[in-house]
Amino acid sequence: MTPQVNNAAEAAAAIAGTKFYTEGVRGLAGMRTFDFGMNGSLDSFVTPLNDRVLNMIQFEHVDTLEHLDDMLALDGLDVLFIGPSDLAQSLGLPGQPNHPEVTRVADQVIARCQAAGVKTGTVAYSSALVANCLDRGFDMIVASVTAFIGNAAIGYLADAKSHGAG
Repeated sequence: MTPQVNNAAEAAAAIAGTKFYTEGVRGLAGMRTFDFGMNGSLDSFVTPLNDRVLNMIQFEHVDTLEHLDDMLALDGLDVLFIGPSDLAQSLGLPGQPNHPEVTRVADQVIARCQAAGVKTGTVAYSSALVANCLDRGFDMIVASVTAFIGNAAIGYLADAKSHGAG
């Protein structure tokens, strides 16, 4: 996943950096990715590895809207990941990733991605927010392990206290 991709040229460079020649410019070194050279020649790995790459770029700034259609037209873009916190900041709403204006812009992006056949992703830190994001059309939701553990600990302690633990 490549952050802060704001136009088609940056998106094309991000995609090219994940693919080997002839599809991209990624270096061809031949270690673990190529089974340490123990199971065939390096060139026999290139096409299968290019086919397995999942390219995600992050949409994190409102100014990227004007370049979005050109970005979505690029071959090799699999997922556009909307970063709500950075998007909020770009809208002058730092610390407000669930602000209605952030949601409005994100929903515009989702609709344009759906029209272009590009999957969308975002982050959600609660089950209610996951449901909201899926209902709005996001294809992929990423969660924070810290939020999972923190919420589980809060629930655990609340249950313990409700049963008399001090």
